[in-house]
Amino acid sequence: MSVYEDLSPYEYLPEGRTVGAVNVGWLGEGVPYSTGSLPVGFLENLVSVVSMYRRNATRGFHECPFCGAHRVRIEEPVPLLLGHAEYHIPGVGGIVYAAPTLMVHYIGVHGYRPPDEFVEAVLTAAKV
Repeated sequence: MSVYEDLSPYEYLPEGRTVGAVNVGWLGEGVPYSTGSLPVGFLENLVSVVSMYRRNATRGFHECPFCGAHRVRIEEPVPLLLGHAEYHIPGVGGIVYAAPTLMVHYIGVHGYRPPDEFVEAVLTAAKV
């Protein structure tokens, strides 16, 4: 999977591009990434809203570049298969955060901490 710096302009799938999209969570082995605590319930909120914002499903699955997990599936709070699509979550001012579905795994297992703007967008989307 491609690696992109957080908040850089989205360019992974040109045919699936969303106007105003920026990258979040496109991580790779050997490339440093942010870690740290997240608000209580953030991951659960992310999992609960992502089905509304899934985009650009592909025919194959990416494996985790850190632990090799492949076709990762989570069950709570909702069943979710990871590694084959993206989330395009709306933010403030027309920004859209484009993230690989494996980002849920990166947060839950590898301690990735997305940018504050993305965290706010997820928490806002969870309230809708």
